[in-house]
Amino acid sequence: ADTRWDRIFVDTKLPYDIDFRVGRWLVDFESDNGLYWEYDANPLYGSYRVDGFQLRKAWNTFTGTAIIARNTGYDGKWSEFSGVGDYMSYVLDLNWKPNEKFVLGATGYWNIGDAGAPDEFDLDVNTYGIYAGFKFTPAIELKGIYYFQNLGDNMPVMDDSPKAWKAVL
Repeated sequence: ADTRWDRIFVDTKLPYDIDFRVGRWLVDFESDNGLYWEYDANPLYGSYRVDGFQLRKAWNTFTGTAIIARNTGYDGKWSEFSGVGDYMSYVLDLNWKPNEKFVLGATGYWNIGDAGAPDEFDLDVNTYGIYAGFKFTPAIELKGIYYFQNLGDNMPVMDDSPKAWKAVL
């Protein structure tokens, strides 16, 4: 049986209070924002392993996270169509937490296929999410996320711009 590292990374601090991560880790902004219930196996999108770099910076109530990575879980899935099946992943998450009760944020995932020639196969997967949450009491919180995608023209699916949402109380 093949053995491989699921997660191995190094976290460090760069100048200007920037958090830097390099290695292999799990990208899961739904978990980071508490958008699961009961157990952690029900993300609408995300929760995939990447190999790459992550930068995170907080400015008072705003936080930004940028990721440049490969091996996103899409790798190889569409290789019978494109002949390659490798993907670069670019992720940007911005959120605003003005106090303990409220959060508002947006996330963009750009998974760009390595087809060789520009747009030869167009199997890109671009996913965008908008999320918010409000705590009524320390024990009661309403939060949710809305996703929409822009899929490549040759992605073998029925709808090239699917949408989904989830709410958690």
